Amino acid sequence: MKKISRCFLCQSTNFITLYTTSDRMFNLPGNFTYKKCVSCSLVFLDPQPNKDLLRRHYPTQGYFAYDKKGKGGLLGTIREYIIKNTYSPTFLSRILAYLSNTNFAIPQYRKGGRILDLGCGTGDILILLKDLGLDVYGIDIDKKAIQIGRKRGLKHLRIGTYKAINAYPNNYFDVIRLYHVIEHVSDPMACLQILYKKLKSGGEVFLSTPNFDSPIRKIFGKYWSSLDAPRHLFIFTHQTLRKAVMQYKFKVHSMQYASALGLVGSLQYLTNDLFKRRGNFFSNLFMAAAFFPIEWFLDKIGMGDSFVMQLSKNDPQVT
Repeated sequence: MKKISRCFLCQSTNFITLYTTSDRMFNLPGNFTYKKCVSCSLVFLDPQPNKDLLRRHYPTQGYFAYDKKGKGGLLGTIREYIIKNTYSPTFLSRILAYLSNTNFAIPQYRKGGRILDLGCGTGDILILLKDLGLDVYGIDIDKKAIQIGRKRGLKHLRIGTYKAINAYPNNYFDVIRLYHVIEHVSDPMACLQILYKKLKSGGEVFLSTPNFDSPIRKIFGKYWSSLDAPRHLFIFTHQTLRKAVMQYKFKVHSMQYASALGLVGSLQYLTNDLFKRRGNFFSNLFMAAAFFPIEWFLDKIGMGDSFVMQLSKNDPQVT
């Protein structure tokens, strides 16, 4: 475990303790503490877990991103239909996209453009993007997930953290996608610096991450599902993430709030603790549908549980 002595965003040493919680997803032993920088409001896990500890909290057989079967069911079918029709939307796909209000971080059309998905899991999204005509690349920390992705026909996959991006030349990618990944990264600033170097001029970066300013977080506190201790090392607001990306000359092109079962998951963790039981509301379609209108409304008024920030690199190429 490594103590944080200084905020990476503003260099302040003045922190306050917010929550002490546990791994509620897998009910593994251990307590983890989140703190907040008084100066800039960045929230982070302190002390930060080491690699061996974190590895135990990303079980291949249980972590959703490594599901061998992909994201199936009705919601998965809707997601695939929306993505497949991204560049030539149908009337139905437009309606579904509006009603779902989900931003899948799909780039502007670039035939043959190179896209890197950092934290690609078994490659569900990459397969869909490949079918749309993109040249797809992926990186993930899980060896078995990468093996599954390769068996599914994805050739350009690597095992590793964000540091594995250094294997590629500068100005190489048209798009880099971190879909609920930046909060898992041990050094977000170093990661952003690498992204900037490897992105072509005019390229896009998508950062999707939980929103610490969410009313759901304020209501549920340590039971907020998007804390996801100890996997989420940093929790951002749009202000703190914007401050981080601006230090590397990225331009914030757009931002959309796009929640996904944060309310249902938080209710699950709270009731599990109160009644000393283990439920799984996440996979309950009825529960998801019942609370979806609340999340949809919060997204529309700019108070959603997660957001997607789209960045662009507009200056001359880095060499």
